Amino acid sequence: MWPGLAMCDEPESPVDPRFVLANERTLLAWLRTALAFVAIGVALAALRHLGSHARWPEVAAAASCVAGMLTAGWSYWHWRRVDVAMRSNRELPGPTIVPVLLIGIVVIAVTGLIVVVSRL
Repeated sequence: MWPGLAMCDEPESPVDPRFVLANERTLLAWLRTALAFVAIGVALAALRHLGSHARWPEVAAAASCVAGMLTAGWSYWHWRRVDVAMRSNRELPGPTIVPVLLIGIVVIAVTGLIVVVSRL
């Protein structure tokens, strides 16, 4: 483990490497999701001049980038909590970021719908 990042006082017990690797794959999946949110935000910001003078693309870009930042930060925190729980033989915590992701996805989807309908 990384020095200075211990989250419990209990001694670490050996864990099946398959579970540790699965936890790391989950971290990487969350990081890919965060990167996708940021990429969508950057794309919306870059393409804002193609639409009308509405502020919706900028709002969606900001919401997407914030959702990406929150997801990236949360993913490491969650990975650490799961790792400590596995090594301490405690119950694994559930994902708590789902509401934030849902809000980000809804804002982006509504923005896309508004842009598409306004072009008709």
